[in-house]
Amino acid sequence: MSTTLDNGVIVPINSDAYAPTADMAAMGNSTKVITPVASQAARDALTTFTHRLVMRTDLQSTPVFRYDGSAWQQITGLRHAEYTGPAFTTSAGTGTNFSNGTGGTALAADASKTFNNTFVQPDVGGRVKILEAGVYALSGIILPTSVPASYSLQIVDVTNGVRLGGNSGVGYGDKEQNVAVPNVYLAVNTVVEFTVVTSNAVTIGSRVRVTKVQG
Repeated sequence: MSTTLDNGVIVPINSDAYAPTADMAAMGNSTKVITPVASQAARDALTTFTHRLVMRTDLQSTPVFRYDGSAWQQITGLRHAEYTGPAFTTSAGTGTNFSNGTGGTALAADASKTFNNTFVQPDVGGRVKILEAGVYALSGIILPTSVPASYSLQIVDVTNGVRLGGNSGVGYGDKEQNVAVPNVYLAVNTVVEFTVVTSNAVTIGSRVRVTKVQG
């Protein structure tokens, strides 16, 4: 039988039957080396074992994934997604989300500014759904064609009925306004909504940014 050293490496012992190929394979796998792969298909074709590590060379920032015993989990690399909302005209003093209601057009992914996204997707209207639990940074930006006299922006955890962050004020000549939450833990399947109220009717576009910080 083999033995496991305190660093996790499996080595044969003197009483083992002579089997150098199997012994070296067991020792090599137990060293937890990072295996480079050129695609998800190549990764999924590997023999899996708990804590196996692979590096996706086909993705930006070459992220590392760890097999947790049932699935691959990304543990390094930039993970960021951006979405844009459709242009519409707000109704003075009436709150709505970045798609002008949950029946509006879903937020559209901006592929040029999205990296390694398996953690969030658009939901109905101006909402996104979290696909992986973890710590997130969230921000929402409105891009009016004219300056709103005053505004209020909010980021809301719709699933749990919790206001995550807000920003309000007067225009002061600035068209672009934003709201941000630098770090918040979100469970899997949490739905997050980005909302806006303006004191006067203005035509706006919008942008949503979601970064997975940890987890």
